[in-house]
Amino acid sequence: MRTNYNIFKIVTFALLFSCNSWSQIKITQWNFNGASATTVPGGTTAPTPIIGTGSATLVGGTTATFASGISSGGSTDPVITVPENYGWNTTNYAALGLESKQRGVQFDVSTLGFQGITFKFDQRLSNSSNNTYIAQYTTDRTV
Repeated sequence: MRTNYNIFKIVTFALLFSCNSWSQIKITQWNFNGASATTVPGGTTAPTPIIGTGSATLVGGTTATFASGISSGGSTDPVITVPENYGWNTTNYAALGLESKQRGVQFDVSTLGFQGITFKFDQRLSNSSNNTYIAQYTTDRTV
């Protein structure tokens, strides 16, 4: 008895190529890695992305340095040694109850032509960071 596998082959082939369309791509990504804290591309005031285009800026008098960003500190960045893995350490926030939503960081990325956008980030709180974070987005701003 001879079995015809043509239908099986067609379905398998179609599934292989349709799965690719379900995958997600990274539009833009920052990882703040560099040979040293002083050589992270873009510096502390405007670090540049490693994937895609966009801008990251400090807002309202917030200041920044680069602190350790190794995975044991909660980072999802798999790089731990070469180049060094840093986190964007922001400080100089207003006192509690003052200047709400006026200090922090701003990431501008064009999502034109994309849908189902996901925004992910790692955060580590400390005694010098803000005690609250708010993620806001807009659909009508251009980079």
